[in-house]
Amino acid sequence: KLVLHFGVSTPLVIGLLLAAAGLVLFARAPVDGVFAVDVLPSMILLGLGAGMAFNPVLLAAMSDVEPSEAGLASGVVNTSFMMGGALGLAILASLAASRTHSLAASGDSLVGALTGGYHVAFVAGAAFAAGAALLSAALLRRTSAPALEMHAQTWEEPDSAETPSPGRWAPSGAETAPVLDGNQRLLGADLELLDSPRIAVGITEAEERAAVVG
Repeated sequence: KLVLHFGVSTPLVIGLLLAAAGLVLFARAPVDGVFAVDVLPSMILLGLGAGMAFNPVLLAAMSDVEPSEAGLASGVVNTSFMMGGALGLAILASLAASRTHSLAASGDSLVGALTGGYHVAFVAGAAFAAGAALLSAALLRRTSAPALEMHAQTWEEPDSAETPSPGRWAPSGAETAPVLDGNQRLLGADLELLDSPRIAVGITEAEERAAVVG
């Protein structure tokens, strides 16, 4: 609903900024912190930010893709999510380990060194999230709500009115051209229906079967 009302860019930017704020709060958590004060607010901001940013990312990635290429685009998006998460975690863990080793070598306690290492990782993660928000605000075009609704209708409601299924009569205005599949064209009884005066007004499936049997 947020995307349909505000477009893709606004919820994505706000969600990323909320996630960045949550990581910044994590970066200030002390060694003897309290859960309700130093952990819970950060988790709430991270949850809200991730929830707001996830769907706009998918819509932004898939909005200009043709239905025939939807599978390819979805695979690229999912692969990007997995590779980005693995690469980001590796980078942040490396930063945290390096800072922890440096603090431990300088004489800090193990707990203090680990906390300092995590602080660096959280700050780096917040910087990545804020940078992504800036890039989204600068580069993503603002897709309007009507455009998103039309795109959703294009995907969810394919136009099949102009292609009647084999063996069924064409829609109103085209009663003189029944659609027959390959097997029906081989049956002489079916082909005789083409000269029947009932075609002018259309016949039901039961009448068609009765005519074929007769």
